[in-house]
Amino acid sequence: MVEGSSSSVVRVTMRLDGWDRLQRAFMATPDLTVQAISLALTKVATRVFNESQMQVPFRRGTLSTTGFVSPVAMLGNGQMAITISYGGASAPYAVKQHENLSYRHAPGRKALYLSDPFLEAQPNLERWLLSSIGQSLASVGW
Repeated sequence: MVEGSSSSVVRVTMRLDGWDRLQRAFMATPDLTVQAISLALTKVATRVFNESQMQVPFRRGTLSTTGFVSPVAMLGNGQMAITISYGGASAPYAVKQHENLSYRHAPGRKALYLSDPFLEAQPNLERWLLSSIGQSLASVGW
């Protein structure tokens, strides 16, 4: 769910259910499970980022080259986060391009270039994450 935006961030939150097997794996191999979750988050965020790269406004490529997927952050309390971002030092410009629906862009390029790909992917996020985590754990015999 897109929570909102500020002068430099479009924040996205999701809740995932159906983690019984993952919880058992975590109890048996916590470090490995955290690595599997981290890898899965990175894969899924990169998938959303790649779609956003197809939609980000593009004239000279300045904005598209500022996009990145952050490394997974351990927040404590069992929480992990990953960020897909555009703008860097030009964050105000990136937010303006993202939020202003009246700007005209080249075909295929548009405002909401980050939140739309996330919202389009949202119905599949849990399945993608669980699949990736399952593949990682299966590769080591879980």
